[in-house]
Amino acid sequence: MNEKTIVDLMQTLSNMYEKPSVANKVYLIRRLVNLKVGEGNSVTNHISEVKALILLSSLLESWSVTVTTVSNPTSNNKLKLDIIRNLILSEDVHRKSSRESPSSNFGSALSTENRGRSS
Repeated sequence: MNEKTIVDLMQTLSNMYEKPSVANKVYLIRRLVNLKVGEGNSVTNHISEVKALILLSSLLESWSVTVTTVSNPTSNNKLKLDIIRNLILSEDVHRKSSRESPSSNFGSALSTENRGRSS
């Protein structure tokens, strides 16, 4: 309750409730849903932050490095949806190109080269 930013709040909550039990997930979602925009703060920024948090929360565990990097309290980035969306889309393109690159298929081509031949 003493945190000033959503990033700090999510980091504190993450530290408190790291075990992914159903009860913890429900609690965190309730906290997110009950998150209120501060008096005098930008509603547009608030909406963007909430959407960004939901998007980050929906990613698989394999994205944990990306989520941690974005939500790191030492980074001066505010959680803006367009920035988070672009980062995730760029990372997705990078992951797909890494899987499809010829160098990543080189090892599998070697391992099947002699398949079916007897010595």
